[in-house]
Amino acid sequence: MYISIFLFIFAVHHPNPLGLWNESMIISDGAQVEHWLNGKCILKYDRRSDDFKQKIAKSKFKDVENFGILPESYILLQDHGSVIYFRNIKISEQK
Repeated sequence: MYISIFLFIFAVHHPNPLGLWNESMIISDGAQVEHWLNGKCILKYDRRSDDFKQKIAKSKFKDVENFGILPESYILLQDHGSVIYFRNIKISEQK
Protein backbone atom coordinates (compact mmCIF):
# COMPACT_ATOMS: atom_id res chain seq x y z
CA MET A 1 0.00 0.00 0.00
CA TYR A 2 1.17 3.50 -0.71
CA ILE A 3 0.54 6.39 1.61
CA SER A 4 0.75 9.67 -0.22
CA ILE A 5 0.57 13.34 0.50
CA PHE A 6 -1.20 15.23 -2.27
CA LEU A 7 -0.23 12.48 -4.73
CA PHE A 8 3.41 13.58 -4.98
CA ILE A 9 5.25 12.35 -1.87
CA PHE A 10 5.00 8.60 -1.39
CA ALA A 11 5.84 6.15 1.37
CA VAL A 12 5.51 2.39 1.12
CA HIS A 13 3.99 0.71 4.14
CA HIS A 14 1.75 -2.29 4.57
CA PRO A 15 -1.33 -1.69 6.70
CA ASN A 16 -2.89 -4.27 8.99
CA PRO A 17 -4.74 -7.15 7.29
CA LEU A 18 -8.35 -6.71 6.23
CA GLY A 19 -10.65 -6.77 9.25
CA LEU A 20 -8.13 -5.16 11.62
CA TRP A 21 -8.04 -1.46 12.35
CA ASN A 22 -5.04 0.69 11.48
CA GLU A 23 -3.89 3.53 13.69
CA SER A 24 -2.76 6.66 11.90
CA MET A 25 -1.32 9.89 13.25
CA ILE A 26 -0.18 13.06 11.54
CA ILE A 27 2.08 15.42 13.45
CA SER A 28 2.47 18.92 12.08
CA ASP A 29 4.93 21.16 13.90
CA GLY A 30 5.22 24.35 11.90
CA ALA A 31 6.43 23.26 8.48
CA GLN A 32 7.70 19.86 9.70
CA VAL A 33 5.19 17.06 9.06
CA GLU A 34 5.32 13.37 10.00
CA HIS A 35 2.90 10.60 9.00
CA TRP A 36 2.70 7.61 11.35
CA LEU A 37 0.96 4.29 10.67
CA ASN A 38 0.62 1.60 13.33
CA GLY A 39 3.38 3.08 15.47
CA LYS A 40 5.92 3.56 12.66
CA CYS A 41 6.92 6.86 11.11
CA ILE A 42 6.50 6.25 7.39
CA LEU A 43 6.90 9.74 5.96
CA LYS A 44 8.56 13.04 6.93
CA TYR A 45 8.77 16.28 4.98
CA ASP A 46 9.30 20.00 5.37
CA ARG A 47 6.64 22.15 3.71
CA ARG A 48 9.18 24.99 3.29
CA SER A 49 11.79 22.87 1.52
CA ASP A 50 12.74 23.36 -2.12
CA ASP A 51 11.98 19.68 -2.72
CA PHE A 52 8.39 20.11 -1.46
CA LYS A 53 7.87 23.24 -3.56
CA GLN A 54 9.26 21.53 -6.67
CA LYS A 55 6.93 18.58 -6.19
CA ILE A 56 3.94 20.91 -5.95
CA ALA A 57 5.10 22.69 -9.12
CA LYS A 58 5.07 19.34 -10.98
CA SER A 59 1.74 18.18 -9.57
CA LYS A 60 -1.88 18.64 -10.60
CA PHE A 61 -2.08 21.23 -7.79
CA LYS A 62 0.50 23.57 -9.34
CA ASP A 63 -2.13 26.22 -10.13
CA VAL A 64 -3.78 26.15 -6.69
CA GLU A 65 -2.69 29.29 -4.87
CA ASN A 66 -0.82 28.59 -1.58
CA PHE A 67 -1.32 24.85 -1.93
CA GLY A 68 0.33 22.95 0.92
CA ILE A 69 1.96 25.99 2.50
CA LEU A 70 -0.80 27.56 4.62
CA PRO A 71 -0.25 27.23 8.37
CA GLU A 72 -3.90 26.14 8.85
CA SER A 73 -6.40 24.49 6.55
CA TYR A 74 -9.18 21.91 6.35
CA ILE A 75 -8.73 18.22 7.08
CA LEU A 76 -9.91 15.90 4.32
CA LEU A 77 -10.85 12.26 4.93
CA GLN A 78 -11.36 10.47 1.64
CA ASP A 79 -11.78 7.17 -0.09
CA HIS A 80 -10.95 6.07 -3.60
CA GLY A 81 -14.13 4.29 -4.62
CA SER A 82 -14.21 1.53 -2.03
CA VAL A 83 -15.81 1.09 1.38
CA ILE A 84 -13.89 2.85 4.13
CA TYR A 85 -14.54 3.27 7.85
CA PHE A 86 -13.19 5.79 10.33
CA ARG A 87 -13.41 5.62 14.11
CA ASN A 88 -12.04 7.49 17.13
CA ILE A 89 -10.93 10.53 15.17
CA LYS A 90 -9.21 12.97 17.49
CA ILE A 91 -7.69 16.32 16.65
CA SER A 92 -5.56 17.96 19.30
CA GLU A 93 -3.13 20.79 19.60
CA GLN A 94 0.14 19.71 21.12
CA LYS A 95 1.87 22.17 23.42
